[in-house]
Amino acid sequence: MTAGLRVLLAVDGSDGALAVARTWAAWQGDPERPLQVRLLAVAPPPPHAFAPPAVTPGQVEAALLDWGRQRLAPAQAVFAAKTLDWQAQVQIGVTARLIIDAADPAHVDLVALGTRGINPLRGLLVGSVALRVAQASRVPVWLASAQARAPGALGQRLRLLVAVDGSAEANHAAAWAARIAPRFGDVTLDLVSVQPALAPMAHLLAGGAQPADHWSRRIGEAALDAACDALGASPPPFTRSLRIGDALDEITRHADEVDADAIVIGPRGLGAIGQALLGSVSSGLLQTSNRPVIVVPSGA
Repeated sequence: MTAGLRVLLAVDGSDGALAVARTWAAWQGDPERPLQVRLLAVAPPPPHAFAPPAVTPGQVEAALLDWGRQRLAPAQAVFAAKTLDWQAQVQIGVTARLIIDAADPAHVDLVALGTRGINPLRGLLVGSVALRVAQASRVPVWLASAQARAPGALGQRLRLLVAVDGSAEANHAAAWAARIAPRFGDVTLDLVSVQPALAPMAHLLAGGAQPADHWSRRIGEAALDAACDALGASPPPFTRSLRIGDALDEITRHADEVDADAIVIGPRGLGAIGQALLGSVSSGLLQTSNRPVIVVPSGA
């Protein structure tokens, strides 16, 4: 029996959270690969001066829990109509930190979150909670906006585009995708490496455009080779593609061409404050992609 999938689905009553809840409630997996979903709504703690003297701490807590239950209700209604293994909970605290702490790798395989929408300016509407969770989670994080296309048969088949660049983080993300694949049914991986177009700067490089392009392609092929090696001895079916151009544009275009269900990325190491740096391409995908994006931390 293949191990099932355990998903922590953080909800806040937003359109993005409800869309993610509907995606996972539509799970069509084999009963031999059971899905377990934990719905979590977080009510933020009140400021110290919130309650007048006549209001007791118990009353404040009850009000906050009721606030959380209201935001949990839409997702609960979605799952109530399904015969899936799910439970729901409201907690009080700092939202991102509680979600990260609740995603114990011993009990959770994936965190699913809705983002605040697609923003052509890249940076204003992703939502601080989603970004903080993606940066600090110890387990992979599935992020999708309300406008993102949901997989057509989640649990039966899945097509994952894995963006690779030769880094250890990208190779780890590819390895995770291969390892988790059996839990999603029939999975196909599309490894894609994007190299910048060097022809406009060829006059700066000795030997002209042909050697420059050859050098760039060699780097891209090496990144693909490393990712293929990371898939292990018995990987799921996969393809490999090298594209030339802007990384964000080419990854998005390739996802459309192969009709990927989600895009898998790895964060790029640790920043000065000890959190993962998603990088401009990863952040751009989170903010503009019309497909779910899965951020795979190095420890997953």
